[in-house]
Amino acid sequence: RRVSRHGAGGMKAAPGAPPIPDLSLIISAYSADEFRHLMKTGKGLGDRDLGLMSEKAREAYEHFTAGEVDAVYAYLRACREQIDSKTTE
Repeated sequence: RRVSRHGAGGMKAAPGAPPIPDLSLIISAYSADEFRHLMKTGKGLGDRDLGLMSEKAREAYEHFTAGEVDAVYAYLRACREQIDSKTTE
């Protein structure tokens, strides 16, 4: 079972669970169009299968509206920018 804590810097897994990637770090690799493709198809960069992310995208995220996907992208980018600004201060 995974337990998450939302916020800049990602989520924390429950003790003993596999680590959860920091999505605000991963988002830096995606353009807005590439992120939309990921959320609609479950395919990562280079049309890669991303395991659990691909599965979840096919189950739930493909039903997000374009505006919802753009809002998620903007949120993750803002988290990344906030983290980056703190490391350069």
